[in-house]
Amino acid sequence: MSRRLVALLISVWFGGIAFANAAERIRVLPTERCGEFFFVQMEFAEDPERVLSMLLDTGASHTVIDPDPLERVSGTRVAIGKRARLPTLAAGEVTFSGISARVMSLDHLQIVLGKPLDGILGYPAFRKVLLTMDYPNEEVRVRIGSLPSPDGKRIFRTFKEKRRPLVKLDFGTESRLVLLDSGSFGGLLVNDSARLRTAEEPIAFDSSLRIDRVMIRSGARLAGDLRFGATTLISPTIVVGNSTDLVGARVLRHFSVTYDQKNRRVMFERATQAPIEFPSVREIGWALRPRKRGLEVLRVFDGLGASRAGVRPGDLVLAIDGIGVYDRDLCDHEPEKRSQVQLTVERAGRRIDFDVAVDVVVP
Repeated sequence: MSRRLVALLISVWFGGIAFANAAERIRVLPTERCGEFFFVQMEFAEDPERVLSMLLDTGASHTVIDPDPLERVSGTRVAIGKRARLPTLAAGEVTFSGISARVMSLDHLQIVLGKPLDGILGYPAFRKVLLTMDYPNEEVRVRIGSLPSPDGKRIFRTFKEKRRPLVKLDFGTESRLVLLDSGSFGGLLVNDSARLRTAEEPIAFDSSLRIDRVMIRSGARLAGDLRFGATTLISPTIVVGNSTDLVGARVLRHFSVTYDQKNRRVMFERATQAPIEFPSVREIGWALRPRKRGLEVLRVFDGLGASRAGVRPGDLVLAIDGIGVYDRDLCDHEPEKRSQVQLTVERAGRRIDFDVAVDVVVP
């Protein structure tokens, strides 16, 4: 009898998640870090030869899997738009059972990340356990238990919207429910800024690739500080134009965050209470959409580097600083700050090089 089978026979089953040893309830999930994202390595049907790399996304209300890796591990082709029942997914000594996943193509996200992405592990997969995303220690842990009652300092009540975690954040002029979204690389994103006090009017500067669309984004800096739990955010920069108000991984990375879905609570832990500062936002000013051979320019923003250099909508970006757009390592935690980049684009069958300034769009 295999070690895995023995473990399952003595496991404690808890809402679709099995722990191999009831006496040792804290389990570290096998993960790979890509920038601010955690990718959980999961064995399909507990077979170490059939591994799926799943992005852990607290902003996802359901689990998603791409049809190609699903066929690779299961031998069955499921059409896009259908649902697939995943029998068991083993992440180290923790086994997930009975997950229903939506089948969607993730090619566009995978080519932008430059890393294999088989699926997205949604927030409800952890609905009966405590999930800790410990960014400073680069670790994801699960355990059975409950968080203490909210104290307004470390532990807060969460509000559920489409099975996702929201907390109340006071912007000074108003309070909003914001989504805690580990699947967003940004910091503080808002749907609109009409009632927020900003140092200057928001300026459009780039686009954001979501699972099903491209969104134009603007940026600004708030005129005052925010309190995020016990931590002060010093005049944070905000991105305007997101479909949901959210706190992304660029803020969450400063904390160890524990989610208690059963009791609707979240805990933020941090080794220091030092305030968090937000650097200037630097961009070249364009909106992009991934294509098979490169990145299509959808729009360039007047007055910014791409527009001044002569980049046009419809151009296909093939390389940045001599490196193919899909050969770049986007898993760096902090990309190098540059004042200029060289672009190689294809236009009407011709290749053209541009030297493009990287402008400070939000001081």
